[in-house]
Amino acid sequence: MKSFEKLEILRAAVCIVGVDGKIDDQELQLVEKLAKEIGVGRASREAMIDRAIDDPDFHKQMFRVLKTETDQTMLTMFHAAMVDGELEDSEIEVLKHFAAKLDVSDETFEKLVGKAQAMTKEI
Repeated sequence: MKSFEKLEILRAAVCIVGVDGKIDDQELQLVEKLAKEIGVGRASREAMIDRAIDDPDFHKQMFRVLKTETDQTMLTMFHAAMVDGELEDSEIEVLKHFAAKLDVSDETFEKLVGKAQAMTKEI
């Protein structure tokens, strides 16, 4: 995956976690994990998070795009969670939270989890 694509994944993750005006510990861990993988420093990551939380126009604009392309967004989020080759239970919980925000059905989400877990077993 190209650096630009990874940065887009990070931006999507930050927008999704910031849409409700707060970021819980699990969400923050996923964002930090992705930022570390692509070399985004703490100051830049925190600035992105602050903007996602404090600027309604930022996340509204991004969230409209994310909701328009729900399948791609969920694929991107799963990619972020699996960047280390694993899909942990805590990551699944955060992804489930994202899926709910994007109005992804439980059935569709469970199918995505199954596919992702099968992929990690192949690695």
